[in-house]
Amino acid sequence: MEGSDSTDTMEETPITPRKRKVKARAGPTASGSQSHRQQRYRQEWERNPAFKPWLTGTQDQHKAKCLFCNITMVAELTVIKNHAKGKKHCSHLKVVTDKRATTVTTFFEKSNKQMDERVASAEIKIAGVLAAHNVSFNVMDHLSEVLKDAFNDSKIAQEFTLKRTKATAVVRNVISKSYKEELANKLRKTMFSVLTDESTDIGSIKTSCVVVRFFDSDINCVESKFWELCEVYNVDNPEDVRMGATAKNLYERMIETFKSHEIPLTNIIGFGADGCSVMMGAHNSVSSRFRNECPEWALPKFTSFNTYFQSDKTVITELHEKVIILFKDLVLSFMERDYINKTEFSLIDPGRRDKHLRDTEMYLGVKVLQALNDSSITARKPELQEFFQRCRNFLSVACCEIKKRYDFKDPVISKLNTLAPSNAISGEFRKIVPSLVPLATELPLLVSPEDTALLQRLDDQWRMLPLQCDSSGVALAAVRAAIPASTNVLVEALQVEWRPGSRPFCHGRQ
Repeated sequence: MEGSDSTDTMEETPITPRKRKVKARAGPTASGSQSHRQQRYRQEWERNPAFKPWLTGTQDQHKAKCLFCNITMVAELTVIKNHAKGKKHCSHLKVVTDKRATTVTTFFEKSNKQMDERVASAEIKIAGVLAAHNVSFNVMDHLSEVLKDAFNDSKIAQEFTLKRTKATAVVRNVISKSYKEELANKLRKTMFSVLTDESTDIGSIKTSCVVVRFFDSDINCVESKFWELCEVYNVDNPEDVRMGATAKNLYERMIETFKSHEIPLTNIIGFGADGCSVMMGAHNSVSSRFRNECPEWALPKFTSFNTYFQSDKTVITELHEKVIILFKDLVLSFMERDYINKTEFSLIDPGRRDKHLRDTEMYLGVKVLQALNDSSITARKPELQEFFQRCRNFLSVACCEIKKRYDFKDPVISKLNTLAPSNAISGEFRKIVPSLVPLATELPLLVSPEDTALLQRLDDQWRMLPLQCDSSGVALAAVRAAIPASTNVLVEALQVEWRPGSRPFCHGRQ
């Protein structure tokens, strides 16, 4: 019994003991194995090409951070490698890589664009030099290659491709348009004068060159700038060709160039051209049309003076007297009358400020005198003072320029009034100039001073003119009819009526 009981007890008792939980302790465990220690972040991991773009440390030395995914992780190499293989991280890495590749491509494109702009700038400058100095565009077929060879270390020179065709296009489509727009902007804001002259080119096409003259505030100087070369009429239009270069065509084509750039016609204050009737006629001319559109006409003294000497008549005998009248009229506008009357013309100095009149004593025309009666204008003293100063400077410079261009003591021109028709037949004028010898002496190539016989014959004919005109009604009528016309007509009349078959002023030639 006892044996069987002991056997039953052994069968019921388990052979493997129960497991018991043991708290972790620092140092070796009860079985002698080591516990897992936390790793610290190591900076050398960032030098690994696989981790370099995105791995970085944190304030916690046991943590690492992914810049692409913006998450932190345990600073263990295995964990970092597993994160690098994750789908989320790989998708972020692809996006960043593509973006950086695009940035690099953009950088190179930007670099190429900058180079293209520098090359274009160089080509425009060279084309501008050709146009400014009237150099043939054919030069560029050779110069372009020379520049590449001479400056072989320059990237700009190597990319330089300016030949004659491209140079022509650059000047016509780039420089010209930019220049025109810049000039148009200035003319929209300032007063200007228009100068023009018509011409015929080698293609038999009538053109009119238009130049504008204005005060450029950018450089504080009066500038004359080319504006337009417009065709007078359309050669493909028979009606225009039939009409020809009329004042109407010239004016309309010129005005169209200003209107197309939205330049107010009220800014035009002056017009200059040659003295032909189409340009300067009193009624149906270009200038008369400008007067209608621009009533505030400027510089009437100068325009009328120029118009007079653009006449088809012989007026050189009146030049000296007309210049003296113009000069005296101008200086009396801003200088003391006593100084002008007591000083020889050639010695008058328009720049002497001690002889200038005060502002209120200057004569600038009826409209200025009327404006000075307006209290709203006289109250603006600084502007009024500047106005008078500008007018004084203009008149002073104008008179100085006349003195530079005209010699009041010229021995020939000052005596040419002797040949004026009215003086040639005047007995009173003989009291002042009794002989032609003083004038003939100044023209030795026409009349030799040693040929006294010719001088005497010339003088005799000259002295007989008033007597012949008084005694011969036919000659007197011819001369009187010729006086309003010209000196040439007078001489022709005298040749026919006074001594038939002779040529009294041809110095012995028949």
